Amino acid sequence: MQLPLPASQRKPPAVTRLDVGLLALLAALIFFLVATTANGLFPSDLGSWVGESLTLAGRLGGRRNASL
Repeated sequence: MQLPLPASQRKPPAVTRLDVGLLALLAALIFFLVATTANGLFPSDLGSWVGESLTLAGRLGGRRNASL
């Protein structure tokens, strides 16, 4: 009867073609979803999103401080 090997001596599971195929399919699905749903998203919008969120946070913080 053999004792089980310690974790440091075990071989990692092999990557199969099925694993690679599933990862490729998942990547294609994510790319398709992003490409078809992100019509109005542009990198230039990021500055306005940050500015608006800072304005909102300032207004919420001002209301909180005014009520104290």
